[in-house]
Amino acid sequence: MQAAARFSAVSGEKIQVYINGKLINRSPKSVVYIRGKPGVHKVRIKVYNRDGCFKYSYLDWVSVVSGFRTEFTLSKEKHQSIKLKQTGIKRIYDRSYQRLDKFYNQKLVT
Repeated sequence: MQAAARFSAVSGEKIQVYINGKLINRSPKSVVYIRGKPGVHKVRIKVYNRDGCFKYSYLDWVSVVSGFRTEFTLSKEKHQSIKLKQTGIKRIYDRSYQRLDKFYNQKLVT
């Protein structure tokens, strides 16, 4: 099974995400979705302001669970310290995706 992650920035900022040294998105975005292998990954996030100028970089280790979408938010704490917080975890696959035959064969066929 695959795992997924969602990284979001503070409002008005855009981010570039590197996972295990590999660039995920070339153009900076406010929200980045990633699908891949589960486990612990080294994540580097580069933050840009609205004009596209580089502000700062953040490095951390992130754990991603198989079959779930883990949501992370890059936020500023008091005194301008930066933290990557895990804001939520949701299942990727609903029952309609696990059993496609049940999803498509709900109507009677004559």
